[in-house]
Amino acid sequence: MIAKHAALGLPDSLPAGDIVCPSCMISKSVNKNTLTSNQRSFEPMDAWNDDLIGPFETPALGGGLYVLSMRDIGSGYAEIKILTKKSKALDSLKDTITRLETFTKRRVKILRSDNGGEFDSKVLAAFLASKGIIAERSIAYHHYQNGCIKQFNRTLQDMGRTLLVNSTLPKLYWALAILSIASPNWPAATSPLTRRYERAHLGYAVYYLPNSKGWGFWVPSINDFVKSAVATFPDYPSIILPQESFGLVNVCNLHLGRFKDELTLQRQDHLVDQLIDSVPEVSEARVPSTFKQVLRSADKDHWLKAVQEEITNLTRLQVWEVRPVPAGKRLLKSKWVFTIKTDSAGVPTRYKARYVAKGFDQVKGEQFDTTFAPTATFVSMRIVLAVAAAKNWPVHTFDFVAAYLNSPIDEEVWVAPPEGLQVKPGDGCLLKKALYGTKQAGRCWWQHLSKTLTALGYASSQYDASFYILHAAKGNTTIWIHVDNGIVTGSSVAGLKALEKALSDSIKIKWSAGLTDIVGLRVERMTDGFKIHQPKLVSSILTEQWDVVSHATTPLPNTALPTTSTSPEAIKPTKFLSIVGSLSYVSSGSRPDITFAVNFLARFSKCPDTTHWKALNHLINYLAATKNKCLHIVPRPDSPRLACFTDAN
Repeated sequence: MIAKHAALGLPDSLPAGDIVCPSCMISKSVNKNTLTSNQRSFEPMDAWNDDLIGPFETPALGGGLYVLSMRDIGSGYAEIKILTKKSKALDSLKDTITRLETFTKRRVKILRSDNGGEFDSKVLAAFLASKGIIAERSIAYHHYQNGCIKQFNRTLQDMGRTLLVNSTLPKLYWALAILSIASPNWPAATSPLTRRYERAHLGYAVYYLPNSKGWGFWVPSINDFVKSAVATFPDYPSIILPQESFGLVNVCNLHLGRFKDELTLQRQDHLVDQLIDSVPEVSEARVPSTFKQVLRSADKDHWLKAVQEEITNLTRLQVWEVRPVPAGKRLLKSKWVFTIKTDSAGVPTRYKARYVAKGFDQVKGEQFDTTFAPTATFVSMRIVLAVAAAKNWPVHTFDFVAAYLNSPIDEEVWVAPPEGLQVKPGDGCLLKKALYGTKQAGRCWWQHLSKTLTALGYASSQYDASFYILHAAKGNTTIWIHVDNGIVTGSSVAGLKALEKALSDSIKIKWSAGLTDIVGLRVERMTDGFKIHQPKLVSSILTEQWDVVSHATTPLPNTALPTTSTSPEAIKPTKFLSIVGSLSYVSSGSRPDITFAVNFLARFSKCPDTTHWKALNHLINYLAATKNKCLHIVPRPDSPRLACFTDAN
């Protein structure tokens, strides 16, 4: 246009050099990276990329909604964690860094991530500062600055989507699809398929067996995983891939290279471990976490029936009044919680739904005050059983139906109406009874039950506030109560029947003759006493923690153990504390032989080192060797009095 003078006002000639027009730059700008990378070559463990994906629309088997992916830039080694909650990402990241640093004897120097809230917290900043790790974060919407992990995630997503669609499996198998591609050596410990009448089963191949020739199959007819090298694979027609993103992420088990020594890293806690650990009892995948998931569940009818039963209880007990919410009043959020109740052997007995308030949002002094509520101890339970065995009294059990919903609440608390209950817009539920989840619910129930039993003539023990005794002309009666479950025994059958009728008149109750299961304990009555054990909990601990090989003859090793931690850094303190807590419940309930060992190891829960972990594994090996041991309560009036001696420690 300038050369041909096609318009007025143009200069006679083009200016020298590049033309820079601010208006054009603003209106025609494109998003491109103008900064050159200064990335240098990294050694293994020097720099790590991490990213959190989710939440997914379809929960994976096991309830996973988020994926935390972590990759070492120097070696290409990567790990993932399947998380049920976003809040667990921080602990998983910290545990992974600590574990790999311990095993490789190398230090992480740089941690690269985006600016997600899970990576930009004071807790993580303090953790990185304590280890001297530099946090490098990408700018918002500048994904290419964290391109290593983003490309890794996308590659696995494409591969996983292809396999999942070709397999014709539902979307909830996305984690297994990625695992089977990304890591042919991922672990899957299952029990062998039991003998059945059918000659074959229809199943889906979901993974390859580690170090073996064969496959792992999901068999819907038995709701279990099966290993087999004998299978027939039919040819399926090709399927056109729908245009949608699954957002699937997982890990290739690549080996860390260029190490001075050969290292054997512990296997990652993959999602499949969580799945198969839960298969012997009830698959976690069957339990929905929201009301919307109930409507999509295969067990929809069972769950909706449970929801209707809960709403019926709430209405029958007049737990609330539906009213217009006054101006300035804040509704306490609530949610449906679903579970499948099992007996002590892990056999499903009931689908249960409970509407629970989010009590953590309650304001102290306005919506609640005191929250303490006592509960009976195992010591008093053993006293009840010992007396019943010595005097040959009958023993019954009872379970209060919707216990908390029977107890009045003093404070003014408004909650949001539950899904499934039709209310007018602007209405809320003013609580008249203690709804589950409110901070004072346990105390309200204890006070209500205590008043009820006191009115019947029962007196609580000064040593155990949930241990009640009645001395009457008809005979003596003793009650042991743990929240809403209890044991009752007495010298008179008529007295027990009178108690059952009196409680039934005021509170709906399930009364059972005999005693088999109570608070996770299996109780068996013998001719001369009782036998107590905890097979479900012991089996769960061994399934998760035992190596299936080692045994021990003593709870603690014979070598001297340190009384303080010798390491400046703790190794998986959260997991250590979790295992010790489970063992503590076992020791309190039925295994006094491990009590000292559990209490001793509990001293190091804050900062356990390698020595304490070895001692804990030794205790688990002892539990495996003695898993069939039981606590026998057999009174012997002719036995000599027990004398105990101790030092002043």
